[in-house]
Amino acid sequence: ELVQVNHPRAGAGFSFQEFFDRAGITYDYANRVISADLSQAPVPREWLRLPDEPLWDPSFNALEVWNGFRTADSNNDGVREVESLDRVMRDWFNFLSFGMPLVPCGNSDTHTLVADSMGMPRTYVRVGDATYQALNDAIADGSVVDEVLATLTGVGAAKDVVVSNAPFLTVRRAGETTSAIGATYAGSGTISFEVTITSPEWAEFDTLEVFANATPESPAPESTALQPLGCWTSRALDGLPETEPCATAQMAPATLEVQPIVVDADSGAARWEATVTVTIAAADVAAVTRSGAQGGDAWVVFRVRGNKAIFPMMFDGIMSDANIDALVDDDAAVDGLLRGTGIPATAFTAPVYVDFDGGGYLAPFAP
Repeated sequence: ELVQVNHPRAGAGFSFQEFFDRAGITYDYANRVISADLSQAPVPREWLRLPDEPLWDPSFNALEVWNGFRTADSNNDGVREVESLDRVMRDWFNFLSFGMPLVPCGNSDTHTLVADSMGMPRTYVRVGDATYQALNDAIADGSVVDEVLATLTGVGAAKDVVVSNAPFLTVRRAGETTSAIGATYAGSGTISFEVTITSPEWAEFDTLEVFANATPESPAPESTALQPLGCWTSRALDGLPETEPCATAQMAPATLEVQPIVVDADSGAARWEATVTVTIAAADVAAVTRSGAQGGDAWVVFRVRGNKAIFPMMFDGIMSDANIDALVDDDAAVDGLLRGTGIPATAFTAPVYVDFDGGGYLAPFAP
């Protein structure tokens, strides 16, 4: 059975409708408990005719981590964050750290033609045989539903999921050929993964972030930006602002080489691609894990992002009377018009789990 919480957090003005805000969810790290505090609710319960008792209920196994595309440069580093995503990733990271391995989902919500495009974002779910004929057969006989549910629930399959608005992430343990997403690995001091990012030419990316054992403040403070364990970027490393998350990561930032790959010589169609070997040390994870954690294991999430609008697939916040002609007819001007505006390319994985201490994986704040 799959039970998913949708719209768990909201921006200003609507928090009384969202489950985590309405419940006043709290993370008690000292006692390793997730609970609810009615005094933290945005409006009094009687206004909504709700009972005088906690609304928190942990009986769900999926979370709508990404819905909506509010963007802002909340940490003044010159790069916009997708606030609506980062706000819920904060809760999701805490759930992972408390031993609730919720499968992440990204869902489109087409209330408007421009701001909420259909299929943006979307959730990619691994099935056993994804070849064209096998997938068509599974759709025809309905068996694909069982395969999708097995992956989403983790019953009989790893929770191998990627959430994206264009890019795709492939993660494998170094030297292996199978996907690492959703799997658990033994590590002895360090562990290495090979991460490959591919994206269509209209969805340019420039940064890969790696998160581990994070317990960020939630509800989000004024800045929603998330602090990664490590970061790879195609931007100049010596020019990163002090507030840029890559500059303050535990692991020193490294260069990401993004290459255009021609996929059709006749049309010139191309995609962007980058491959990175990510080596994670138990000592680095321990340095960023909140005090009071147990064991030395780690959950690891990979995220790719850019700072250029994914036009023309999504054009909210881009078009104006002043630039519409250039966007339509002036190929030379389009690149400059799209940088630093609109909705950027973004994707992230479900967690990989690493048993560093050899005693079986244990989340840092699991009860």
